[in-house]
Amino acid sequence: MRKYWASHPEYRQKHTEHAAKIYKTDPDQREVLRARAREWARDHKEKVSASKRAYYLRTRKLKGPNRPRGSEHYHWKGEEVKYQGLHQWVRKVRGTPTVCEHCGKEGKRLNWANVDHKYRRVAEDYIRLCESCHYKYDVEHGLRPKFDVERMHAAAKRKRDELSGR
Repeated sequence: MRKYWASHPEYRQKHTEHAAKIYKTDPDQREVLRARAREWARDHKEKVSASKRAYYLRTRKLKGPNRPRGSEHYHWKGEEVKYQGLHQWVRKVRGTPTVCEHCGKEGKRLNWANVDHKYRRVAEDYIRLCESCHYKYDVEHGLRPKFDVERMHAAAKRKRDELSGR
């Protein structure tokens, strides 16, 4: 992009004449202008530096101990976090569950279950449950419908009848 004064020679001539007049007539004014230019340059440098730093943080994944974490991170959502993000946070804070707290089963298929079902950032509000205990826990508290084999078979039969054209 071209500078304004490059495409408007009358502006450039007027500006240079004005600057030459100031420099010739008033030496004190000359120092004031130089000081002002240095101050503007310093301010501009700080603004550019802050802008580049913000851009770097937005576009690059920082690694190592200096990266922003928790509420300092620019993607932090606080209490507006979604289900998946909250469970990632729980795994980060409390680790991966290894033993079910209800039946004592050990294995790979263990989940963090939310106790009060309000899904907040409270690490103590989560318990370790295997998938079967997690399902039973949710059914007891009315969060999932109980598995009904007859209803499942009836739905499968209706689907088969629709596909076969009966």
